[in-house]
Amino acid sequence: MSNLLSCRGVEKWFGTRRLFEGLGLTIASGDRIGLIGPNGAGKTTFLKILAGLEPLDQGEVAITRDVHLAYLPQVDVFPEGATVLDVVQAAARGDDPSTAAQIALGKAGFSDPDQKVDVLSGGWRKRLGVASVLVQEPDVVLLDEPTNHLDLDGVEWLEGILARAHFACCVVTHDRFFLEQVTTRIVEIAPHYPGGSLQIPGRYSVFLERRAALFETQLAQESRLANKVRREVEWLKRGVRGRGTKKKDRIDAAHSLMGDLADVSARNRAQGKQGTAELAFSGSGRKTRALLRADGLCVSRGDNELIRGLDLELQPGMRVGLVGPNGSGKSSLLAAFCEELAPSGGTLKRAKLLQTVIFHQDRDRLDPETTLQRALCPEGDSITFQGKPIHVRAWAERFGFDRDRLKMLVGGLSGGERARVLIAELVRQPADLLLLDEPTNDLDLPTRELLEERLREFKGGLVIVTHDRWLLSEVCTELLALGGDGEWRLLADLDQWKRYRRERKKAASGGGGGKTPKGEVAAPAPGPKRSKKKFSNKQRREWEGMEAAIEAAEGEVERLTEVTNDPVISADHTKLQAVCEELSSAEGEVERLYSRWGDLEKLQQG
Repeated sequence: MSNLLSCRGVEKWFGTRRLFEGLGLTIASGDRIGLIGPNGAGKTTFLKILAGLEPLDQGEVAITRDVHLAYLPQVDVFPEGATVLDVVQAAARGDDPSTAAQIALGKAGFSDPDQKVDVLSGGWRKRLGVASVLVQEPDVVLLDEPTNHLDLDGVEWLEGILARAHFACCVVTHDRFFLEQVTTRIVEIAPHYPGGSLQIPGRYSVFLERRAALFETQLAQESRLANKVRREVEWLKRGVRGRGTKKKDRIDAAHSLMGDLADVSARNRAQGKQGTAELAFSGSGRKTRALLRADGLCVSRGDNELIRGLDLELQPGMRVGLVGPNGSGKSSLLAAFCEELAPSGGTLKRAKLLQTVIFHQDRDRLDPETTLQRALCPEGDSITFQGKPIHVRAWAERFGFDRDRLKMLVGGLSGGERARVLIAELVRQPADLLLLDEPTNDLDLPTRELLEERLREFKGGLVIVTHDRWLLSEVCTELLALGGDGEWRLLADLDQWKRYRRERKKAASGGGGGKTPKGEVAAPAPGPKRSKKKFSNKQRREWEGMEAAIEAAEGEVERLTEVTNDPVISADHTKLQAVCEELSSAEGEVERLYSRWGDLEKLQQG
C-alpha cells in the first residue's frame, strides 16, 4: 500500500486551551479509518486540518503529489435555489461533468435531477453531499459524521459505498455498528494517550478488546511504579550523607521514576473519567401489568395516514425500538403516546396516573440565552433527585460539566453537550414510561454506552426512536417497524427488520407475492438451482491441512498474548502497540482460516 496523506506532531490551540498535541496519522491506499474520541477531543478540527481548511499551530501535513482529497463537512451548505444536479455538477471533475453528476445522483438514489435542494430532508441532503464527494473521483475522502440524519437504509447504502470504494477514507462517527462494518483501523483521539491518540488496526470490536488490554496493562504498570517509588521515597527519607556519583544517579533516577508514575497515573485517571456521567432513570416502581394499550390505533399528519390499525400492549420491562424510513411516523407515534397528538382512529388506553417522560430530538427547545447552571437547575442552587437534594455543581459534574462552565450560555454548548443537558432534565423526572426520540444524536461513545446500560436497567416501559443499530441490538426487546404507508410489523430483531424491508421492496417493484401476517416476515423466495462445484485435488489438500494451519495460527495468537503481558513490553507504549497490531493480524488470520474451513467443508459435502 502506498501512503497518500500523512501528518506528524500536529498541535492546535483555541485561546489558552490546547486541544491536542503531537498527533500523527498516515492514510494509505485501501485504508478505511474510523476516527473516534470523546466530545471536545478535537475530531472535527483535526479532520479540517487534514483537509487544509484549518491552520495548525505546530507540526506538518503532507499530501502525496497528484492525490486528490475530498471533504464532507458535518453540516451541509448548498446554494439557495439550486437543483441537486447543479450541486453535484459543480463538484464534478473531468470532461463531461453533467453525465458524471447524473450517474452520481443515480447511485445516491435521486430520481429527479431538477429537484430543488431547499425542499430536501436532512437525510437526502446528506446523500447529496456524499454524491458531491463521489463525483470528484477522489483518492482520499474525509467524512465528518456522514451518518447524521440518514435513516437505516441510507446508512447501509453508505456502508456499501465505503466497503467497495477504490478510495481511502477517514470517517468521524459515533455509529459503532458502522465502525464495525466499514473500518480497517480505529484511531481514538484523547489526551491521556502518549502522542495524543491510540491507533489499532481492525474492526471496532477488536479495538475495544485491545484498548481494554492496554488499560489493564497501564493499571498494572502504575501499581509496579508505585511500589518502586515507595521504596525510593523510603531511601530518600533516610538521608543521603555523601555526594558520590552513584548516590546522585540514584536520586535522579528516583525523581525520574516519580515523573513516570505521575504520567501513568494521569493517563489512568483520564481513561477512567471517560463516560463518567452518572445517568440513572427514576422509575416509579409501578406494578401495573399494562402501561399503555393501543387497539386499532391510527396516526395521521394532515391527510397522510402514517400508521393504520396498530395493536400494541406496552408492559413494564418492554423496550420497543421504532424503526422505519424518514417520515414513516416514528416521532408522530411518540407524540400520540404522550397525548401531544390526537390519534386519527382506534383507541389508546393509558394506565391511571401514568407518569410519562418524553425526550424530544429538537435541541432548540433549550433557550440559548440561559446559562448552563439555570438549564440544569431552573430554581435555586440545588435539584431534588430520587428524593435527595444535590447541589448544582455536583449535578453538573455528574453529566461531564466542569463547575467553572456553569456561567456559560447554552448557545455556546456543542450538540453533544446540549444533549447531556436534556438528559439531565430527563432523569430527574420519575417515570413509568420513557419515550425517547433520537437521544444519542451528538453523544460521544462513552456517554452512549452508559445510556445503554441505564436503559437496560430501567424497570418501566421504553419506546425509543434511534438510528443507532448497536443500541437497538443491545437494549430493545422488540422492534416496531413502520412503513410510512400505514403498514407496521412487530419484529424480534434487526435481522427480521432487514428481511421485512427486502420483502417490501420486492412487493413494491411487483416481484413479490401477498402480504405477510402481522408480526411475521415471509421467507425469501428460493433462488435458482446451482450446479455443484467439483472439489479439486488442491482444495482437498488445503482442507486436509486446515486443522494444522488453524492450530499453528492459534499458537501464534497465544504467543503474542503472552508477549503483551511481558513487563518490558507493557512498559513501552510503542512496543506494546506494535505487538497489539501483530496480535490483531494473527487473530484475523485465525478467523479467516475458520471461515475458509467452513467453505471447504461445504464444497467437500457437495
